[in-house]
Amino acid sequence: MHVYCNPRRVRRDFLRVLAIAALMTAMAGCASLVRKTEPPAVSLAGIQLLELGLLEQRYLLRLRIQNPNDFALPIEGMDYRVVLNDADFAHGVSRHDVSVPAFDSTILEVEGVSNLSSVFSQLQRLGSGPPETFTYALTGHVKLSNYLLKLPFEYRGEINLTMP
Repeated sequence: MHVYCNPRRVRRDFLRVLAIAALMTAMAGCASLVRKTEPPAVSLAGIQLLELGLLEQRYLLRLRIQNPNDFALPIEGMDYRVVLNDADFAHGVSRHDVSVPAFDSTILEVEGVSNLSSVFSQLQRLGSGPPETFTYALTGHVKLSNYLLKLPFEYRGEINLTMP
C-alpha cells in the first residue's frame, strides 16, 4: 500500500505549527516581563472649603499618594469619594498627569464636590452635640498611563477632636 503525501500540505502544516510555537514562546516571554503593579496608598492629607453655594459646595482636597512599587507610577487620572462618619460627603475626578517615584510619595491637590443633602446629613449627625471623633474613608481608582485597568484604593482614618 502506498500513501501519497502532498509536499505543499506537509510544508503548510509545518509552518502553521512553527508559527503557533513561535507565538506561544513570544507570549511566555512577554508575560515574564510584566511586573505586578501594587495599587498606591492614597490618604487624605487636608481639606479646605473653596466655595459654599446653596446647592453645591467645592473643596480643595490634598491627597497623599504613596507608591509601594520599585518603579514610578505615571498617573493620568483618578476618581475618588470621601465619606465622613459613614455618610457620603464629597466626590470628584481629576485629570492630573503626575509621576510618583518608586517607594516615594507626593501630594496631589484635587477638587471635591458635595451637595446640600450631604451637608445636611453631616449637620444632623452633629445635632446631638459635637462628636469626640470623626471617622472618614477615602475610596476610588487611579488610572495609570501605561496600564489598561484602574487600580483601586481605599483608606480609612479617624480624627480625634478631644484635647489631651
